[in-house]
Amino acid sequence: MIEQQQAWQRPIRRRDFLRLAALFGAAAAGWHRPLAAQAAPLAAVIGAGAAGLAAAQRLKRAGARVVVLEARARAGGRVWSESIDGAAFDMGAAWIHGASTGNPFYRLASAAGLRLAPTDFDSLALFRGRQELSDDELEQGEALARRMLAEAKDNAGASSLAAALQGPIAAIAANRRDVARWFIYSDVELEYAAEAHDLSPAEVDEDSQFPGEHMLFPGGAWSALQTLAQGIEIRKSCVVRRLSLRPSGVAIETNQGTLEAAVCISTLPLPVLLSGRIDFQPTLPASLRAAAAGIHSGLMNKVAMLFPRKFWPDVTRFASLDHRLPFEFWNYSAVVGRPALVALCCGQSALEIDRSSSTQAAALAMAALRSMFPGAPAPAAARSTAWRSDPFAGGSYVHVAPGGRLSDISKLAAPIEDRLFFAGEHTHEEYPSTVHGALLSGERAAAEAIEAMDLQN
Repeated sequence: MIEQQQAWQRPIRRRDFLRLAALFGAAAAGWHRPLAAQAAPLAAVIGAGAAGLAAAQRLKRAGARVVVLEARARAGGRVWSESIDGAAFDMGAAWIHGASTGNPFYRLASAAGLRLAPTDFDSLALFRGRQELSDDELEQGEALARRMLAEAKDNAGASSLAAALQGPIAAIAANRRDVARWFIYSDVELEYAAEAHDLSPAEVDEDSQFPGEHMLFPGGAWSALQTLAQGIEIRKSCVVRRLSLRPSGVAIETNQGTLEAAVCISTLPLPVLLSGRIDFQPTLPASLRAAAAGIHSGLMNKVAMLFPRKFWPDVTRFASLDHRLPFEFWNYSAVVGRPALVALCCGQSALEIDRSSSTQAAALAMAALRSMFPGAPAPAAARSTAWRSDPFAGGSYVHVAPGGRLSDISKLAAPIEDRLFFAGEHTHEEYPSTVHGALLSGERAAAEAIEAMDLQN
């Protein structure tokens, strides 16, 4: 204490006085300084999924303080790897679509040294009852489906893909329609998580793809994303209730209190953003809502099952042409190292799964399996998803609806007042509906926020 007092009593040198004067002068003027002059401003990110974590890491590298607000008790968002009886299943996003050096999801997996399992989409079996179709029947059905889709895309006046397909379907012999129709279900409807009546024919297959193989994660896709969570403050079970834009930044009210930030990046899925459960002040602009009218969130659900023994053919995927729920079964045995299947469905079938318990969903999947393999044993363990019922998802991923345009997606990414920015798979026009699109959108939104804060990009 004596030493401190003596130091204080020393004469202040002129250069120290000038330094202190400048310091106090800056502090006194700080209340009206522009946002760009603030040191290490706080950036808030809503959502700890792929987009949110990518944004948080980019912001952190630029020198911002970052807090991620995650409503769930876990990070990952719609990348959800769950252990079922000791086996890792991806209940949300599962594939790296196009494993090339340019794919950010592949780069993450490679940097983490993760083992990946390639997927042979051409390894397929279709069944009428218990009878497996021949390779010739499959090839003819796939060729017909491609021709039908090409004709549908040329039908500019059609109200939906379903309407555009009516003529091409009617022109096909009845005994070939079920195979061709199944390929459209698998290659288009499952891919976009939407039935043909909710798809724009002009926008099908207009998004971009990375070259390379389609890969699965034997240890779960979250094992790649979790590297982005390292060193990031994530407040879990933190539900945003109100977001208010102010001249000095953003006020975010949550169930854990209010956070004041310089900027905010929202990675809320589109259905959650538009749900009204978050009070935006001011309200979201009409331009965003108008763009969202043509971009819908579809629904794909999964039923993951472990079995005591394998009873299906040595193919990557298979399906029944007869069962009322058009499940596509994926052979997951090579991925988890045990006899396992994952059943996929979309549209009304996915809604039925959404409203079912895991036990009920497994029973529905087993009914389809036993139409092909009557002696199939019951699964040893099963788990299903319900993405539409999930209040923090509201669906699976987006697609372009009738009347919409792919370019509408870019309008969903438009910042508001250089304070509120948007990311997520629904904001990336080139790669929508994908994890790599979400990652790239997070990087883009972070770059916009960094510029607004005048940090080093």
